[in-house]
Amino acid sequence: MSSDAFSDLADSLDEFCTALRTVMNRHRLPLPGSPALKEAAGEPFAGEWGEQPSVQIFGSVYLTAWACADHLAASASVLRAHRGVAATYTLLRGAVESAAIACYLTDASIDARERLRRSFNCHLVALREQISMVSPLRPPDAAVIAESARNRVAAISREAGRQGFTVRKMDDRRPASLGEKLPGATDLVGMCAGGDQDFGRTSYRLLSAIAHGQLHGLSRFMLPGVPGPGTDAAAGPGAMNIDASTLAQELLVAPLCAAAMARGLCWFAGWDAAGTGHAGFLMQQTWSRVCAAPYAGPRVR
Repeated sequence: MSSDAFSDLADSLDEFCTALRTVMNRHRLPLPGSPALKEAAGEPFAGEWGEQPSVQIFGSVYLTAWACADHLAASASVLRAHRGVAATYTLLRGAVESAAIACYLTDASIDARERLRRSFNCHLVALREQISMVSPLRPPDAAVIAESARNRVAAISREAGRQGFTVRKMDDRRPASLGEKLPGATDLVGMCAGGDQDFGRTSYRLLSAIAHGQLHGLSRFMLPGVPGPGTDAAAGPGAMNIDASTLAQELLVAPLCAAAMARGLCWFAGWDAAGTGHAGFLMQQTWSRVCAAPYAGPRVR
């Protein structure tokens, strides 16, 4: 523990990222006997939507875990520099969103069929967003990309029907889905954060408010004495800042989700979780200490 709480928070994020990236770079693929390979054995769900749909699930988890680590590492740099207060919230919002998707896909309580359904719903949302993103652009490339995405949605929908899934078609407002639609980011973070889901949901709403430049989020950075409505604006904007304890309290959801994501990833891929587990506990312990929150995990050094 140092005299600089912001650096302590940053160091814990960096150590966790190092542990996570080490295990991801060492293996890159699931190990024999892992849930990922057991569920993909023989590819029982192969069809028009792909010959290796179960293998594809691990690829999605790996990609979202990489994105989470990338956002955490960037957040550590910002914290250590004592600059970019609002940027830290925005970066960690990206981290918890990525972690939440990985947690959703590596849920140990579901079977292979349900994991496949969740995976395809993630892809169907992505395809709908891709179509929306390129459609306003000029052809020919944009038209080709949009048509390819529509064809992919159609192929997934047809095969899902053959496989016995209930299919909801894509329309102008909503993506296609197999059965129940993909939960929104707020609910996914609530599930990933563990414990009381309201904590995760509320934390994510705060991160989103600041990332989107909404005043109810940004106003939290106004220190006493900052001019408000009806005061003399000539006095200047005043200081905009936050103390380490408040920041750690409001961003605690990020280390919680990241640690949960690492547990799910290592379980699904059959990787040794000792390194990420130790770094995850240390990260949660550090953040809990700085924000004076109860910490129920093991004490580590």
